[in-house]
Amino acid sequence: VIADLLGASGASAHFLHHPLQRIKRDVDVIGGHVVFDYDTSRELAGALTTGMTIPRTAMV
Repeated sequence: VIADLLGASGASAHFLHHPLQRIKRDVDVIGGHVVFDYDTSRELAGALTTGMTIPRTAMV
């Protein structure tokens, strides 16, 4: 949806000061979070369910 809005908004929407550009960057960052990676989240859930310890950096 964000990409469609950017495409329809013209070239100025791609400048860093434009609100849509900020929204796109925020969505990209959120989408890259480990919570949205199915394999990693299932691996962490399985480890927690079986009582295994997980690293503090696992971002659970």
